[in-house]
Amino acid sequence: MKVLSKFLINRTLVLYSEKAVSATPLGLKCETRCGKQVYEFIRLNPYGSIPNLATVGHLIKNSDTAFSEAEFRFQSLRRFHLHFGFCSEDTAGVIREVEYDSKTNSFVGFATPIDHGAPLSQFYRADTFNDLKTIYDTNEIAPVLNVQMLQTIPTEDDAQCISRPLLVPAYGDDNRITAISVLNRWVYIFSTLIRKKCSHHRFFHRCWQKIYKRYAT
Repeated sequence: MKVLSKFLINRTLVLYSEKAVSATPLGLKCETRCGKQVYEFIRLNPYGSIPNLATVGHLIKNSDTAFSEAEFRFQSLRRFHLHFGFCSEDTAGVIREVEYDSKTNSFVGFATPIDHGAPLSQFYRADTFNDLKTIYDTNEIAPVLNVQMLQTIPTEDDAQCISRPLLVPAYGDDNRITAISVLNRWVYIFSTLIRKKCSHHRFFHRCWQKIYKRYAT
């Protein structure tokens, strides 16, 4: 009935407040999982059943679901009441592309520098066109996206908590993986989780066999 009532409203008067949008998670899930073209098709049939993409984008930017490249989102752990989790790391090929992030005033899409295993966020900033040209000439556009995910696992003490995945950081990478870099990154994540009072966690990396052989020999 709610969908039908929205459809009967004059099309020029279909407006959504932030509370109305936040109460309708269908729009967020559909835009994230199906893509923009599928989302627009669903929105127009029937018209006004879900907010337009601009409204959804505004909602995402003003919520803690928005993230910046190479930014560790440990602050989101407080919503999960996490005491036990499983952390994994993997990469996926992407189309090489550079974009400007107005939120951080930096360019994203280049291979992110790594410092003791941790990626450096907001590294590529340019105040002039010559600065941007220098960045393009001296840095590689990332061929892959590196992602670390944290899967929360309820225990007997917090059995009522819902198990949810959390994207910790995501950043462009040149796919040159070294064992020491991976280990340093895991140590950084491990120590941070300890400070966040998440005392039990496990790690997995797609190249763990190569890393193990490297240190076993």
